[in-house]
Amino acid sequence: SQSLPDFMLPTQYMRLDQMPLTSSGKLNRRALPRPRIEIGEDFVAAQNDTERQLVAIWSEVLKLDAALISTTRSFFELGGHSLKANQLASLARKRLHAEISLVDIFKSPSIRAMAALLKVANSEDPSSGEILTLLHQPEGATEHLFLVHDGSGDVQAYVDLAGLWQSHICWGLRSDLLGQLAPKNVDLKQLATQYIEQMKKVQADGPYQLLGWSLGGLLAFEMTRQLEAAGEKVDQLIMLDTEFPSVYPYLQNEDFSLANEKALVVELFESEASTFDQVQNIEELWKAVIDECTDAAVCIERIRQRVPNEIRALIPQFSDLPLVELVTAVNAIRSLERAAVNHVVSEPLNAPLIYISASESKLNLDLLPAYFHREVVIREIEGDHFNILRSQRVAQLVETIAAALDEQHKVFLSR
Repeated sequence: SQSLPDFMLPTQYMRLDQMPLTSSGKLNRRALPRPRIEIGEDFVAAQNDTERQLVAIWSEVLKLDAALISTTRSFFELGGHSLKANQLASLARKRLHAEISLVDIFKSPSIRAMAALLKVANSEDPSSGEILTLLHQPEGATEHLFLVHDGSGDVQAYVDLAGLWQSHICWGLRSDLLGQLAPKNVDLKQLATQYIEQMKKVQADGPYQLLGWSLGGLLAFEMTRQLEAAGEKVDQLIMLDTEFPSVYPYLQNEDFSLANEKALVVELFESEASTFDQVQNIEELWKAVIDECTDAAVCIERIRQRVPNEIRALIPQFSDLPLVELVTAVNAIRSLERAAVNHVVSEPLNAPLIYISASESKLNLDLLPAYFHREVVIREIEGDHFNILRSQRVAQLVETIAAALDEQHKVFLSR
């Protein structure tokens, strides 16, 4: 509990006489028995139509028998995680025509609590897609803050931050790569254009306020550049521990090609190259990989062994994801890293910048001011690249941003 958020803490323990192993002697996570979910004395059945519909949605998302789902059990106790939380929010919008934010799901994870929090959505609900996601809607807030996804393509990292942010309606911008099995040659400028289109469904005109952590800071910078080029105004840009302007200089920037992906797959899964002779493109290749993995546990273990720690840290429940979700998550990160490596930061911005760095990141920010016409505010907080957004340090992060905003505002008024 000192280093993990509440939803990642174990909620059940099972005693095993022996751990199942793969043929290579590694822990076979897929062979571990699923925790038994039984109807006990604390079982509470759905009491109204809303709760019954939520039970049906949970059953679909979690792949559980609806009869076993108590309205007082936690979504995360029953196998939920951030990717499934996004599916839950999406299905609630589509079937209940109601809105529930990701912060609400993480903070109030039972059906009983969710039913009380559901907000009736507009018939032309702007967040009906998979890219734009409501993170938090504080009572009385009218202005919007858009938080751009990190290198994972997802916005779970912002849940704690958004939960403490009381002055704005917080929206997350997710990548649609999270719904695709294979890596893609995407361009960061095109992604920024796509996110601006989604953002305008909520706020048609500026001034806008953008925040991005890690790769999200680079995307937020590019969105700001495009908005300013179109004559729009960005009132505030906030970048959190973003490597800037040079991103991932240690990575290769080659395009994804069928030949290179085949070589990777053959080496990774110890397959015969001839297995994929009939494959015509990268999408077909990765679908064939899934079909060929007759022992999912072995395939999963091989992927895990190759994934570096900095990528593992970006994937929620990395150790527990099934094969398709794991491949999708890893390939989304590969796609976004390639886009970042190939991106060239161009002309400086007019928008005011607040930059927060983590003390342990040791990033070189010497070139940062050259990309802004106005003086930038740079602050450092204790922590590393990842834990500054976690529950133990996120309050300090919010306080630091608030103080920097106040200082920036005073400087502006004095001119």
